[in-house]
Formats: sequence, structure tokens, C-alpha cells
Amino acid sequence: MTKWPIVEILKINEKRFVKLEYITRITEHIMDAEKCILCGQCVKVCPKQALERAPIKKGVKQSRYERMPYFKDPKKCVFCGIC
Repeated sequence: MTKWPIVEILKINEKRFVKLEYITRITEHIMDAEKCILCGQCVKVCPKQALERAPIKKGVKQSRYERMPYFKDPKKCVFCGIC
């Protein structure tokens, strides 16, 4: 029986890489405001730059919903689930 994710270690020119394979991919854009800690990592790791951080307005109190990352171009999303 195969366990997921499948992890494969690749060695190219003496550098090691990890290849992950998952059984499923996400199928919709979901931003859970309760789980988001506003770290911005989802924006940094997006392979297609589909996410963007909301601009921070100096001197204006913003709610966490106004500061959450958002999909600037949902069509670029490849549903990899890394975010």
C-alpha cells in the first residue's frame, strides 16, 4: 500500500533536491481567516505569483481581513496547495 506524500530524493550535480508527490490537489481557492497568521509565507512560496499581500496603510487601523493575502490573479493558480 502506498503512503502519501511520496518523497523522492534527487541528486543533481552533487546537490540534493526533494521531490514530493501528493495524491490530490486542491480544487478551489480558500483563504481561512481564522487560520491565517498574516506571515506572508503563502505569497513567498507561490510558484506562479498568484497571491499578493494587502497593502499596509500607515496611520490607519486595519482589520485582519483587510491585511490578509489575496489572489491577485486567480487564473495563475495551479492548485498545488503549497500555500
